[in-house]
Amino acid sequence: MERKPLLISALLIALILVGASFFFGEKPQANGIASISEASMIGTASETATETTTEGEYTGSTLVLKNLAGEDVAFSDYEGKIVLVNIWAWWCPPCIKEIPDLIKLRSDYKDQDFEIIGVAISDRGQGERVDKMVEQFSIDYPVVRGDAKIDQIMRDFGQITSIPRSFVLNGKGEVVEDITGMRDYAFFEGAIKKHLKPKS
Repeated sequence: MERKPLLISALLIALILVGASFFFGEKPQANGIASISEASMIGTASETATETTTEGEYTGSTLVLKNLAGEDVAFSDYEGKIVLVNIWAWWCPPCIKEIPDLIKLRSDYKDQDFEIIGVAISDRGQGERVDKMVEQFSIDYPVVRGDAKIDQIMRDFGQITSIPRSFVLNGKGEVVEDITGMRDYAFFEGAIKKHLKPKS
């Protein structure tokens, strides 16, 4: 008879924990991925589609997002460069774990027309945490805020249901690599090297 109250208590605790997870909008993490609740990502989007274009014609994203200083950063300004777009959030441990590798990657390849743009999303009304994270890690690549234009982000890059999510863009702004989940330096290096111009 004593086992029944214990079983009921265990079930109640489990229900409370599951409820708390969904209340805070963050689902359990697995394989270096943090899921995003539908409430965090407003709007819908079609799948990413790219077309072959003539040499030199920019057909990529027309996104213009604000950096942490409130200045506009236009994706089209990076025409001619290989760009790694890294979508992340301050509350996502796998995202944070990638940052040192991304800093090193930019340092190693910035002289080969390569750039990284960090797009911070789902800040949960605590945008100042993004600023602190950038300062803490001394992030030297552009970091922009994505929540205000999440609909356009998903229209240009496809629906985003988990982070980190990274995209490699070619010189025309087309998506040539779509990377889901946390990756290390070696993986990112392999993803960009095949698209970089050889050193002169």
